[in-house]
Amino acid sequence: MTITKQDLTLHLSDTVGLTVKECAALVDTFFDTIRSTLATGEDVKLSGFGNFTLREKRARSGRSPKNGEPFEITARRVVMFRASPIGAQKEATERAFGTLTPDITPGKKKAPSFYSKRLFYLVGGAGFEPATPAV
Repeated sequence: MTITKQDLTLHLSDTVGLTVKECAALVDTFFDTIRSTLATGEDVKLSGFGNFTLREKRARSGRSPKNGEPFEITARRVVMFRASPIGAQKEATERAFGTLTPDITPGKKKAPSFYSKRLFYLVGGAGFEPATPAV
């Protein structure tokens, strides 16, 4: 699923109660701040979401896919994004919604994780028995 700046603007407008124009300015300012901070060479760390960092790529040789001729790819800086660990995202979800999300992969049967056990307990599941550790 792709989320656009317009989606963020409309969601903010619905949840915060500001006008669409004010929310558009807020979203633009947010991304401009990230962009300008990265342009100065600093990293951007958004707690519970992820980190934006700059990476220096060296010059290297490449080959044109069109005609196969070799050419030099110049050195450049690229923005890298690294998402926060899954556990931190699950904790953020718990704080936001008051419950833990289940850790269940469709099509695979496995022992219930801590999160699915807790969710099952929170919704009042009957007959729940915790798994015993293997000896």
